[in-house]
Amino acid sequence: MWILFAFACASCFQPPSSAEENNEEIPPPPEDDDTAEDTAGTQEGPPELCAVEEIEPDDDPAGDYGRILSVPMESYACGNIDVEGDTEWFEFTTTEGGWMKFDAQAAARGSSADLMYQLFMTEGGDETTRTLKRQLSSDPLNVWLAPGPGTYNVFMGETEAAFGDEYRWWVLPTMTKAPVEYGKTEEQLATEHGRDSVTHGSYEERLTLTVRPQDAEESQYADYRVFGHLGENDEQDWYYVAIPPGATSLHLEVDAWEFGSAADMQMDIWWDDDGVFGNDDDEHIWTDNYGHSDYDHDPWAEICTNLADHVGVVFELELDPAEQVTGAGMFHWYTIEAFAEYGEAEDEACK
Repeated sequence: MWILFAFACASCFQPPSSAEENNEEIPPPPEDDDTAEDTAGTQEGPPELCAVEEIEPDDDPAGDYGRILSVPMESYACGNIDVEGDTEWFEFTTTEGGWMKFDAQAAARGSSADLMYQLFMTEGGDETTRTLKRQLSSDPLNVWLAPGPGTYNVFMGETEAAFGDEYRWWVLPTMTKAPVEYGKTEEQLATEHGRDSVTHGSYEERLTLTVRPQDAEESQYADYRVFGHLGENDEQDWYYVAIPPGATSLHLEVDAWEFGSAADMQMDIWWDDDGVFGNDDDEHIWTDNYGHSDYDHDPWAEICTNLADHVGVVFELELDPAEQVTGAGMFHWYTIEAFAEYGEAEDEACK
């Protein structure tokens, strides 16, 4: 089963006809990615910059996994986009669960390649494609919490089907430290609600998010964050938040994309004063699919207008409809937290 890779020139994807030697000097590595710190197994020091060189042809048109480049965990593989439509196929296997990262590098090392890839498990339905730039780089990256051992496959190519000696790439599958902290999962929150299922894809199934107490120490902030997944491409996760007495502004913060999740999300918010959705007083007050800058894809909200006149808000999270990609599940994770302020609201973005 293969999901078509949405490159700008899909028809250009043909098996390469030949391999070219590439004897260019390897540029020095970039500064460490600050989304998550790697923990490179038991080896000492950073991994060798090119432990595994590609051997053409390494594409897999038959879908039998017979010509895929196997990359050991904690090891770099490298190669070139040699011909127009050149596609690179990799596999890597982890023997344990935990936070993982697949890091594709090109621009950060001086290459002209603008990479894009599809990442998925050999067995399972969790697919994802990095179609947008990662922060200010064209190099794609994924960080996710693997539930256990497993084999992953990657299908990579050049976004514009460009090629040549200057289109070199490096990839690294590695275990990594958790990029986010949280106090409970959505499964645990559902259990607290007496649910047998974690599903909260409608208003009626909404979960209540606890607002971080005003007197909480900074070291306790993570205790009030909830870790969740979007299990299907069109899934919506619904939450309710009660407005604390005396609060002058209510904040909702999502962390996902900027920390390596594949989830480019949108958040919609309504007033909810009576526990019945769809009444005239359930005014829609916010839609957000960007964060604090144009390069931040994690939605947030600061609500302050007429806050004292309302009891609570309800909001739903989903993948940004303009950016939805195939698959969801473990690659599309997020954390959500709510906190309030009790002084004068000064943020010009306050709604």
